[in-house]
Amino acid sequence: MKKKMQLKLLSKILIFTLLISNLYFPMEALAASSVTDFPGYSASKDYGRGVFSAAVNGGAICYDKDGNPLMCFATQGGKFFACDLLTGKVVFEKKTTKSYIMAHLVKTASDGKVWIQYYPGNTFDVYDPKTGEYKEVYPGVSIRSQDGGNVTDDGKILLGSYYDTGACAYEYDIATNTVQTYGPLNVNSHYVKGVDSDENYIYAGTGIGEGNAKLYRINKSTGEQSVIYDFGGSIVYNVKVNSDYIIAQTGSGCYVIDKNNYSNAKLVGGSEPSDPSPYPYDENIFYIIDYSKWIYELNAETKKLTALNVSIPLDAYEEAEFTQWTTLSTGEKVLGFRTNMMNKIGYFNPKTKEVVTHQLDRIADEGPNIQSIEISPEGVIYMGGYQTAMAAYDINKNEFVYKLPYWKQNEGVGFLNGKTYFGVYTDARLWRYDPKKNWNYKEYSGDGKYQGSSYNPVMVYDIEESQDRPFVLKGYNNKLYVGTMSGYNELGGALTIYSETSSGYPSAETFRNVIPNQSITGIAVKDNLVYLSGTIRGGLGIEPIETQAKIAVFDTNTNTVVTEAFAPDLPIVGKTSQTIGELSFGPDGLLWGCSEKEGLVFAMDPETFEVKKYVSVNPGDDRGALARPLYLRWGSDGLLYTTAGWNVTAVNPDTMTYKTIVESCSLMTLDPYGDIWIARGSNFYKIEVSWFARLKEILDTTDFNDYESSTALGELKVLCASASLLTEESEDSEIISAIDAINAKKKELNDTSKYVSGFGAELDYLTQTVTITGNLKTGEEVSVRILSPEGKVVLLDQLSKNEKSFEKTYRISPLEVGEYKIYLDAKSYVKPVMRSVNSIPPDRRIIVNNKADEDSSGIVTTRLSNYFDVPMKLNFFTAEYYKQTDILKQATFETYTVNPGDFAIFKSQLGEGSDTDFKLFIWDENMAPVTAPFEN
Repeated sequence: MKKKMQLKLLSKILIFTLLISNLYFPMEALAASSVTDFPGYSASKDYGRGVFSAAVNGGAICYDKDGNPLMCFATQGGKFFACDLLTGKVVFEKKTTKSYIMAHLVKTASDGKVWIQYYPGNTFDVYDPKTGEYKEVYPGVSIRSQDGGNVTDDGKILLGSYYDTGACAYEYDIATNTVQTYGPLNVNSHYVKGVDSDENYIYAGTGIGEGNAKLYRINKSTGEQSVIYDFGGSIVYNVKVNSDYIIAQTGSGCYVIDKNNYSNAKLVGGSEPSDPSPYPYDENIFYIIDYSKWIYELNAETKKLTALNVSIPLDAYEEAEFTQWTTLSTGEKVLGFRTNMMNKIGYFNPKTKEVVTHQLDRIADEGPNIQSIEISPEGVIYMGGYQTAMAAYDINKNEFVYKLPYWKQNEGVGFLNGKTYFGVYTDARLWRYDPKKNWNYKEYSGDGKYQGSSYNPVMVYDIEESQDRPFVLKGYNNKLYVGTMSGYNELGGALTIYSETSSGYPSAETFRNVIPNQSITGIAVKDNLVYLSGTIRGGLGIEPIETQAKIAVFDTNTNTVVTEAFAPDLPIVGKTSQTIGELSFGPDGLLWGCSEKEGLVFAMDPETFEVKKYVSVNPGDDRGALARPLYLRWGSDGLLYTTAGWNVTAVNPDTMTYKTIVESCSLMTLDPYGDIWIARGSNFYKIEVSWFARLKEILDTTDFNDYESSTALGELKVLCASASLLTEESEDSEIISAIDAINAKKKELNDTSKYVSGFGAELDYLTQTVTITGNLKTGEEVSVRILSPEGKVVLLDQLSKNEKSFEKTYRISPLEVGEYKIYLDAKSYVKPVMRSVNSIPPDRRIIVNNKADEDSSGIVTTRLSNYFDVPMKLNFFTAEYYKQTDILKQATFETYTVNPGDFAIFKSQLGEGSDTDFKLFIWDENMAPVTAPFEN
């Protein structure tokens, strides 16, 4: 909070005078009155890149105009590099102008050029090492590529893909700029990664999901597809082909498959294989870098993997990967490699077993997009990158505490007892970082065990239970509550309750499917009860079986579900939510949440689950089933900040008004001083929240000449004079009280007729719309507020202050029975203009039975039912009679009334050129006539 203002003597004298006249705004906090305005929000200040990592994707060797070999690759963030393989010097670099995350393909094609396919993107980037030209090529069709791919000797590029269901393989023809799509291959598969070809066939491996790892053979001429090997696992990562064998890498290791007898296959182990050895070497020999740095020889003919006792000299956390074969000036053929973090490049000579390594002459100042952002109570921002990297930025010192390029993907961050916890993807592992201790990081071995107290950060708990992404981490009463998304091909997230001994030894229990078949996106804890919300999404590779996002309550005393999962019936969206975002208890004691539909923010009674408050902060928005939660954060001023509707929005929990601060942003947090921090792409930004800025705006724009001379005007002048003594160092509570007092006095000074005239409102229950019309005072800020018959705000909108007249139509769905009130609220006026309209819900409107029988004389009998709670008086009701699809007759009836539960029977004589008689009968629920028939 800001420091308390030190008033000068003049200030004290004025305040004393104001206190005597009871006009001075209260000095205490907001307990006496609720906030009625919003603070000032600064433009977002760009703090630059949030995470730093030269993580490399792909790798290829090409030749410059002098025949020198160049190692090419792309770093995360979309930057391409070409480095001299023999010196490590960067000779070319190119930052893409688009928001790319990584390169899915970097290969040298038969034309000698390097072809790059970035994600997400629909184009190729092409680098010509002989001329230095770098350009984009548009293939003309949408390509949803996946990392991997290969090139052929006849000018083709092979790509895998990612689809929600039924992944494909692509073949791009460089000469014709055309794409041939093969697939979908496996309808249950999301990925095709490994892909290679020979003269007649393309070989493509599929995944993810247990049992989806299959190897397909595709006939290039006919497109015929067939499964030639089922690995039984989840995915095929890489495929390499020579004349006689296929090498397929799965999660279990490399398989060698005989092309003449597909059943003759053997798992030999190892990781990603190199291309087959070129002439004069044996093409049945492949090479593998395993355990990060050791080189193995894979003999496809003997199906044996042999350690060469040769390693690549690497630093801690570095890994190496073979790229392509190249020929040195001596004529020797060597196999190039590069490390995973733009540190080293080099080559391996199979003939001499020599390894030559070159340190790159500089490290790329690049990094991935920010995947998560959260701030500690001490003011340290923790940011995790997509796939890799993490950084911590201290807002008190305005400097990075650390930048860690070697890290897994943080999905969520939480805090407990002064320590920071990271929820890491994959395999849903919890890491702990103690900022009071020295940094001592060790790569996790994957054995599922606590690493020990000597490391910092340290892996403390492997959640397992088929979980993958820990998005939600909430500290409460010495325990950390973790909500996770299920793993690949799995439905059903989990709640993990984590605690530690005084020495820091971890203990945890995991409860899966608290919300059956749904992943956890929200946790709020009160005493022994844990409230959870979900998304219908599971891991990749499986479709949801639920259709409605649910809420459940878990009792930690008994470790049982005490409120079974249910789909909340929310205003505006009903039970159609597919994601309920974060949950949080508000200062009002209500349980707050949000839906992915309509940007709906709601507050419910935590015992009855009755919705007490709600507002749509982005009407019409519908994101569907989400993985990442929608966030809720409470400001120290009592306002609620949220990413519901995919915008950063402030919501006043008392008035349920809202203010959009940043559009199209899904990552947001608040610092201890009330300012907002957001992440977009690879950068992070600060938005200063200042009640003083809002007060200054009000004071600067207040013109006393706008008001007639009166006692109230004098009181307004005194309030403004008092408020002008406040400074940026004043307590927010003082400033808010001043703003509220000035706003209230301004509204008191004005009559509503001064800002609107000719205000009218109509409701059409058939289209479920309300239309308002009228004329505005020029320059006045006027908002529209529509209240349901129960008094709930169902719509908020802002009218353009540049329009003198307005006509606006709003959809209100579902309609409730009763009176809707439409208010026009002006910023400077105390009394809003109000119009009311009666509503008739569409699901209870009059039903006309157009399927009534037509007798031989041509008389059609139609029954009209009144399902309303009140008598219906119909004026000039028009009925249309259909036969097949042709309208035979349209008829208009005179005014009449049908009481609740009654029916009206119409008889029409339909004959071409004849008059039509109408007879009306009113019936009660027992089908007894209650009025005499009449003719019109």
